[in-house]
Amino acid sequence: MNKIMFEPLALRHPSDTHRKATNALHAIECTQQGHLLRGTSPHIHPFMGPFIVSFMGHPYLGTIFSRTGSQHKRSFRVSNIVLGSKESPLMRTNRLKNGFTLVELLVVVAIIALLISLLLPALSKAQRNAKTVQDISNIAMIHKAFLTWSNQDDRGRLPLPGRIARLAVPGLGFVSGQGEENISLNNTANLYASMIQKDFISAKLVVSPIDTNPVVDEKRDYNYNAAQPGAVAPTYWDTSATAGFKANIHQTTVGASNTSYAHLVLVGDRKKFSWSNKADGTRPVMGNRGTYCGALSGNNYQKAYWNQAISPDDTWEGIMCFGDNHTQLEKSMIPDTVQYECGAINLRKDNCYKWDFVGNSCKGMTEGDTWMCIIIGNPSVTMATEAPERLYDGTTPTCQ
Repeated sequence: MNKIMFEPLALRHPSDTHRKATNALHAIECTQQGHLLRGTSPHIHPFMGPFIVSFMGHPYLGTIFSRTGSQHKRSFRVSNIVLGSKESPLMRTNRLKNGFTLVELLVVVAIIALLISLLLPALSKAQRNAKTVQDISNIAMIHKAFLTWSNQDDRGRLPLPGRIARLAVPGLGFVSGQGEENISLNNTANLYASMIQKDFISAKLVVSPIDTNPVVDEKRDYNYNAAQPGAVAPTYWDTSATAGFKANIHQTTVGASNTSYAHLVLVGDRKKFSWSNKADGTRPVMGNRGTYCGALSGNNYQKAYWNQAISPDDTWEGIMCFGDNHTQLEKSMIPDTVQYECGAINLRKDNCYKWDFVGNSCKGMTEGDTWMCIIIGNPSVTMATEAPERLYDGTTPTCQ
């Protein structure tokens, strides 16, 4: 509560002189509400008019514009608290309470915009780093699941679709756990689908959180009931060409590929010696995709989708998981620690996304060097087909 002193300036008739005297300089308890002063006093006579108001030690011109109550005690409101161009403490206090001026608001907006411009790159980098960590976890967990599977294999082999859905036994037909390996089934779609069917991995796990290729999409409606292992022509996972799990990353429709990850090509010596729980930490067995045919330059390199995933400057960086399950973020498809030799070719660095040891007594595609990719079609004992993942300009790459 504050006290004001007021004195009427305008008199309605001569007899108001006495009223002026009785009203002059009375201290009245009042409260501040917006630009108004409100209060009650038995000293206010029922007339309206201009007053000189003393409030918080400052004189101002005011007007009583309403009053109610009995003759013993009347309520009043005083408005228009101003004297010349001077701003009263009441008005100044209320202005500050009511908000910013336009200039102040623009300054605040400018500061916020500046802070956002400074923070956005850092936030974007932090988000990308967090997704990369998740990507590393995905790859390591898939390989761990494969290692778990290998414990039930008599030779410690990682999962092979052709050993789950084997060829028919002559004279007996299809017998679970019997028959020769159906090598033609050893492609990427069948590998991941067979492990999803048996709950070793999930459909979400095989999709990278940083994949930029729009055709890659999680298989959210995987049909577990599609497997019919007891049928005359048994199936062990969802093999539907249209609704089943797919790895057709070379196609253009969303969902054409339900996985992001490459793995060791399951052909030749690399399958025999490295696709096993006995593999060591010198050779990768799965990881992020590389460029088509391991290209290190040209359009196949510059316009590859994966080059935009981890590194913002369109250079390849990727995660590799090695035989002992340790993972590394590599800056090159030819890591310093991965080497190979064969025949007359001495020890040298290995391009992990290409079968690059040809001639001089080397076995070419069936050699034991590292070659990771997404396999499509029907592999054979000596050959596998790498999916020619389209470039981000829509063109199909060619092996250089």
